[in-house]
Amino acid sequence: MQYGSKCNKFAIGLLVVLLAAILCNFFLAFSYAVSQYQALSGITAELIRQNPEQEPAIVKSIKQSQPGVDYLEKYGYTVLSFMAPFSKTAILAAVFGVFFLALLLYLTVFFQKKRIKGRIFEISSYLAKVNLGKDTSLFAKTNDEFSVLEDEIYKTVTELKTTKEAAVKERRNFAESLVNIAHQIKTPLTAISIHCQLYEKQSKDFSVAQICKQQEKITALADALLMLSKLDSGVVALKAEPVNVYSALSLSLDALCERLDEKQMQVTLPNHSDISFVGDMDWSVEAFVNIIKNCIEHSEEYGVLQIDYSRNPLYTQICVKDSGRGFDLADLARIFKRFYQGSYRANQGFGIGLSLAKAIIEAQNGFISASNNPDGGACFTIRFYS
Repeated sequence: MQYGSKCNKFAIGLLVVLLAAILCNFFLAFSYAVSQYQALSGITAELIRQNPEQEPAIVKSIKQSQPGVDYLEKYGYTVLSFMAPFSKTAILAAVFGVFFLALLLYLTVFFQKKRIKGRIFEISSYLAKVNLGKDTSLFAKTNDEFSVLEDEIYKTVTELKTTKEAAVKERRNFAESLVNIAHQIKTPLTAISIHCQLYEKQSKDFSVAQICKQQEKITALADALLMLSKLDSGVVALKAEPVNVYSALSLSLDALCERLDEKQMQVTLPNHSDISFVGDMDWSVEAFVNIIKNCIEHSEEYGVLQIDYSRNPLYTQICVKDSGRGFDLADLARIFKRFYQGSYRANQGFGIGLSLAKAIIEAQNGFISASNNPDGGACFTIRFYS
């Protein structure tokens, strides 16, 4: 179908060019005939004027002129001598023919490029809508060389959409199952916590204290898993409102003031009251707490915790630095993976705090990375994009 359409267009173009050539030739022949007619008419009129009695013979001689008899050669005239009056007309006709042909080719190329650009724009607009999550369809208005590409793109997008929906559904089911498991775990943990508190009041046994400590850790793990499952399933509706960076970081430090006092760490936090980002205050504080807690746990006593932040037209950036030993190079690529514990782990944690912080930040159009300071210590860089 496409090949036949191209052949038809080519045949029409060739026919137009042939018609233009025929018209040019007809114009040239007509101009030549007019010039010859006028010349013969002038000669005939002059001969008849001078020899009126020879008029029949003169007219008969013109009608019965024999080709190949060159009477004017002995007077120095050739065929080229009679082309001078006709040369301007020939040149004009040739220029007109070339111009018409060039115009035809230009219009053909112009409309062809315009058509191709239009088809490419249709396909790119469709892909842009797909990337934005809009439900749209791709239907070819014409059957051309892009039709096969459109069909393949539509098939691929439909298959990817189906796969994505299945994966999202499976992930949501998994997250819901994890929520149910976390709730089921918290029920006996609550009972254990109550009994531990009663036993602690009645007895100072070391084993009871250890049980209470482990119970607190398991409860914290269940809470963290519950948060992650909510984020994964998409049931958490994060707010999109201005969050003052200084207020969020101050609340995070207040939640960790006991740990900071235990290590007697020096904290640097400038007050830039005009810097903010769009997000959820409560969930952002939860993320900052996990990041700062990691820095505290990996710092020595009397260490230094430096927090700075800035804003530009693209994003709001927050940097959290500590004076610890930093990260092992082998850990940097996996530091935010769930349940991953680095080489320099400071406690018997579960390796879920940084992954939770990463999930919260990314859910707010943010990005987090970890690196080592040139002068020692770890550095977390957080960016919330405008």
